[in-house]
Amino acid sequence: VALRYALERRAQQALRQIGVVLEDEAASDEGLRVAWSTEGGAAQRAQLKQGDLLSHRDGLRLRALTDLAPAEGAQQLNLRVQPSDGSPAHA
Repeated sequence: VALRYALERRAQQALRQIGVVLEDEAASDEGLRVAWSTEGGAAQRAQLKQGDLLSHRDGLRLRALTDLAPAEGAQQLNLRVQPSDGSPAHA
């Protein structure tokens, strides 16, 4: 339980740092869906939009919010995004 809580906290912190709010913290088989990106955040600069899908972190499929948690001390988070408009996925 303590490990899961720690992973959820790191995942939430990562979302705040990149400026993303999720539609639902429970991932689908496809990943985590973006509800919106915060004004001036990295996600907005990367043009993430409502409905875009965060599908992978550092090459690993996102199947739960805890999968988004970066390794402790990590300086960078590499996400793969599937745009909601059907255009090709990008990092």
